[in-house]
Amino acid sequence: MRIPAMYRLTIFVLTAFGILFGASDARAWDNGVALTPPMGWNSWNKFACNVSEDLIKSMADGMVGSGMKDAGYQYAVIDDCWQVSRDADGNIVADPKRFPSGIKALADYVHSKGLKFGIYSDAGEKTCAGRPGSMGHEYQDALMYAKWGVDYLKYDWCNTGKRNAEEAYSTMRDALKAAGRPIVFSMCEWGTAKPWLWAKDVGNLWRTTSDISDKWSGAKKWPDGSCCELGMLDIVDLQVGLESFAGPGHWNDPDMLEVGNGGMTTPGVSSAFQSVVHSGGAVDCGKRFAQHDSGNQRNFDQQGSHRSEPRRTWRRGQPSVERRGSGNLVEANAGWRPGGAVAESRGG
Repeated sequence: MRIPAMYRLTIFVLTAFGILFGASDARAWDNGVALTPPMGWNSWNKFACNVSEDLIKSMADGMVGSGMKDAGYQYAVIDDCWQVSRDADGNIVADPKRFPSGIKALADYVHSKGLKFGIYSDAGEKTCAGRPGSMGHEYQDALMYAKWGVDYLKYDWCNTGKRNAEEAYSTMRDALKAAGRPIVFSMCEWGTAKPWLWAKDVGNLWRTTSDISDKWSGAKKWPDGSCCELGMLDIVDLQVGLESFAGPGHWNDPDMLEVGNGGMTTPGVSSAFQSVVHSGGAVDCGKRFAQHDSGNQRNFDQQGSHRSEPRRTWRRGQPSVERRGSGNLVEANAGWRPGGAVAESRGG
């Protein structure tokens, strides 16, 4: 599938990277969703806090018009900064200037396109961008999400203090269950508490690493000195050995694919996509999601095709590195491939 550059990708192909290599047969917490790795679009890596209902609507339109929906990309997810406060009763309040029609109306629009709608919150008192978090409001927020028609919740880990990760995410799991609507529960805990060891009983996918950056490889410390923002190849390497923890309804999540955001060459981006698809993993925190940039109409496969960058291929479930100077995909095999390829995969 040719992906127009106007849909700049941070693609949340939760279908490859993070699930990584294999799938177990064991069934854990079963809320009936994400039986295959979720795929869709997330707003953060391209737009950060510059989100609005018009933007989300345009992305939903783009996912349908570009063929991404038909290829299996189902979720349109608003990341941080949609919320501004709580009302007198403690209910979460969306930004009235950026979302004047309200979140329910936006979810209805996304659903009218045959897509599913996702939203963001945090297990702390505040989100990573300093907006109201869900700590102490889990059941209240979950009921609101169900009322709005939310299908996917990305739940971050900023400003949590000394809170225990398993407790925090289990609390929101119970709240979502009590709300009565099947919602994909995406745990964005960054892998610090090794969620693959316990999270299959808690959520549908869990981050396995720190945040991805738009580059082939290399770690960069955060401003506070903690480690680290990681390159694509570093994240791929950290997935080795996690395959046995993944399966229908519970997936490893190595963060979003940085596709089309300008930091990598076309061969590098092709390798990133290939690593995800052929390793059987997740692209998200969702994810692998596309990004929209209406100022650039070039096709993704026309960018940077003359630069050489190492590319990782997969043979019998094991990675090897090759160097190519073109943007052509390399044929590869993998231990487990949900749907076989991006164009054939289907989210759950």
